[in-house]
Amino acid sequence: MKRRLSRLAAFALTLVAVCAMVIVPASADQTMTFNKVLTMEGSSSLPAEVEFAFTITPGAASTDSAFPVSAGPAGASIDTATFAAGSNGGTQAVTVDFSGVTFPAPGVYRYIITETASNLPGFTNDENATRYLDVVVTADGSYRYNLLPSATSFDGDGNYSGTKSDGFTNTFKAHNFAFSKNVDGNVGDHNKTFEFTLNITGALPGTYTVTSSDIEGAPTTITVDAEGNYTGAFNLKHGSSFSIAGLNEGAVCAVSAKTRMAMRRHTK
Repeated sequence: MKRRLSRLAAFALTLVAVCAMVIVPASADQTMTFNKVLTMEGSSSLPAEVEFAFTITPGAASTDSAFPVSAGPAGASIDTATFAAGSNGGTQAVTVDFSGVTFPAPGVYRYIITETASNLPGFTNDENATRYLDVVVTADGSYRYNLLPSATSFDGDGNYSGTKSDGFTNTFKAHNFAFSKNVDGNVGDHNKTFEFTLNITGALPGTYTVTSSDIEGAPTTITVDAEGNYTGAFNLKHGSSFSIAGLNEGAVCAVSAKTRMAMRRHTK
């Protein structure tokens, strides 16, 4: 008899534990999205594909407001934001997925979303790399999401005391670079060509659009290598010009002319 009662007690405890878990209805939206915004200053397009990554970790529990906040259980996943080469920035939606999370009971569960610093030349990261994401789990198993710029608490009416956030914003700053050749003087030879070498360092790897005038064989694009470098030689004459669009801020461009050694004949 005692053994039977022990089994019944164990079954009852198991049943209580199961009932404590939130039952998620099939209609519940277990994903949320936030905005990743890339603004462009001085450039109309990206020379290469750029990816922005994020991490999501459980936040700290808090009881300093009208509604206690619990640390979010593990199992949440988060996407990356990718801007294609040639795009002009804009807005990408980043998805956070909670389908792998089991919430133990209705309540507020906090997570921390952190953007990984890109460290790409010409890019400025969001001034605040961290957002707080509160998942409000209701008694019927539905979810509500609140993205916050800081660990904001609730007021007595259950409202957040701070402003909510839409997401993260980064900026790509770029400039055009141009050089040209002019021959001064009335007797200068306007048809004579001069060789120039262009060296670029510290640039964002990728392909850049080139606009040129009166340069035979000039490319329409140049490619900066994985180390951020480029070297090219060009023959310019009077009136020739060469321009590269959208080089990132911080890139260094140096143009040097090939020197010609004059030969003098000596006679006795």
